[in-house]
Amino acid sequence: MYLKRYHDVTISRSGVWRILKRLDMGRLPASQRYKRHDRRWKRYEKQLPGHRVQIDVKFIEPIAGVTGRKGGRNKYYQFTAIDDCTRLRVLRIYPQLNQKTAIQFLDYVLQRLPFQVEVIQTDNGAEFQSAFH
Repeated sequence: MYLKRYHDVTISRSGVWRILKRLDMGRLPASQRYKRHDRRWKRYEKQLPGHRVQIDVKFIEPIAGVTGRKGGRNKYYQFTAIDDCTRLRVLRIYPQLNQKTAIQFLDYVLQRLPFQVEVIQTDNGAEFQSAFH
């Protein structure tokens, strides 16, 4: 459906299967293989854009051999916001992990998303504490 919609390419189901099999991607992971269809993964979705936006932070591992400051490596943190309805993502990288950068990122997210955000969901990390609320 994706190829047809965005690239105007039509391919049969058997063609997709052969390509996936050739790339050794033809089977579900073992954890999902023998479950009934109604018990397999279900994507968590909301009905309206902006109803819930999830924000998370990941540490970006420095590349070996690349240094920034004298005698050390720079640390960077990737802030990610994902809308549960549209799966639209907003990403930004910051050199610090604190409440100030979390607030800056949230302001950036609210500015970039084309719809109003009702609920923000976080993992309650240290960067999402009192000043963030």
